[in-house]
Amino acid sequence: MTGFLLIPLLPVSFKLLAGILLLLSASWSIAQAQTKYVIGVESIDFYPYFGTENDEYAGFARELLDSFAKSKGYVFTYRRLPIARLFVEFLNERTVDFKYPDNPYWKARVKKGLGVTYSTPIVDYISGVMVLPENRGKGPSQLRVLGTLRGFTPKPDLRALIEKGQVRIAENNTPDGVLQQVLLKWIDGAFLNTAVARYQLKTVLKKPNSLVFDPALPHVRSSYYFSTIKYPQLITEFNHFMEQEKIIVAEIKDKYDVEAE
Repeated sequence: MTGFLLIPLLPVSFKLLAGILLLLSASWSIAQAQTKYVIGVESIDFYPYFGTENDEYAGFARELLDSFAKSKGYVFTYRRLPIARLFVEFLNERTVDFKYPDNPYWKARVKKGLGVTYSTPIVDYISGVMVLPENRGKGPSQLRVLGTLRGFTPKPDLRALIEKGQVRIAENNTPDGVLQQVLLKWIDGAFLNTAVARYQLKTVLKKPNSLVFDPALPHVRSSYYFSTIKYPQLITEFNHFMEQEKIIVAEIKDKYDVEAE
């Protein structure tokens, strides 16, 4: 009786073993695949924070995120997209795993209920109006035409002036382009990140301090974040990296001169 029962059990055992091996193989493949992630980034020249060098994503963000990835054995691929398209691929199509930069206030209504997880603040910034030195402190009445980067939204106080018809917006595709328009007096000011403006004036336009930030005009003080919908655990790991590697993070910030004034 015992021998009779063993005969049908043998093929079942082989099937079970094959199934276990298949599951282990699949689990290993998934684990391997999840060491590689796609970071959705903005396809604009926003140096020193980020931009393109030799057709590669570069700048502060690249060096910081690569430092984190290297510490964990991850491989990050950076997918450069127009700002509006990046939001669609991150929030709706989910074709990118992470987004940088991000901020809880950006597209807050659209993001509601989507479970976006944010890192701790990575770097503080100021976005405000850059004007000619002689126009600093003259107030909103001096602004008739305000330059912005295409896809960027000015602060609500400025939007109110725009809606009232007191200020007209002139969009530009590049930071140096919008700053050059102010220098030529084609527009009255440029709403821009102050670190980006500082870099562009000094390095690209070769005219350092030719425009100044006007703190008397509406401006934003906030931070850039790293975000995800798919992999919140990795954000936890990134936060730990930011806390444990403060010296490395500070050195990268100093190298690119990205801290708010």
